[in-house]
Amino acid sequence: MIKVNAFNENTDVRITNCRFENIHALAAIRVNSYGTTIIQDCVFKNMSFKSFEVFQSADNGTTQGGRTLVSDVYAEDVGLLPDTYDVDDVQKTFKENSSTQTEAPQGSFNFICSFGEYNITNASVKNYGSCGVTADRNLIFNASNITITNDSSRSFSNNPSGAFWLEDCEIANVTNLHIDVSAGAGIDTTALDNSLLQIYLTDNNKCFFNN
Repeated sequence: MIKVNAFNENTDVRITNCRFENIHALAAIRVNSYGTTIIQDCVFKNMSFKSFEVFQSADNGTTQGGRTLVSDVYAEDVGLLPDTYDVDDVQKTFKENSSTQTEAPQGSFNFICSFGEYNITNASVKNYGSCGVTADRNLIFNASNITITNDSSRSFSNNPSGAFWLEDCEIANVTNLHIDVSAGAGIDTTALDNSLLQIYLTDNNKCFFNN
């Protein structure tokens, strides 16, 4: 696991040609920075929560900066519950397609960058818990050549979620997005939507899709 805390505009974090497998942590890569973060040619498999998360604000968005550049990344089985797991020392059993499963992986927002500028291209995700790709309150979000597939009935969340999640980005440009979900939990309610595409916009936000 890699963690970097460096809220400095001159920070340059580069993580390339790495493979992460069987990791039980908040994320395989965690970066907090106002500088430039590059994640390239990386593979993530069997992550408990997230593959990577980049946070470009020290005060939840009041002050933000930096840019994240992600390219040629692949994630598989991110944030999926096993057959049995422990919650507060009590063993639980996974219940396929159960709306009563309160321990669903709502924290598994995959390929996530919060605030600042986020650019992601040539990214592929197979089987995710809550989200495949997540843009979170970015000043600018650019995504191209994104493929998200799911054939696991373990993929659901007890928090509103979507294969591709875009939340409150000032400007978002998405090109060549492909989503194919052949299996998933049978949950489709206001609180547990588990949608293919989730877009949350506020005043003056702009979002453009082009396939």
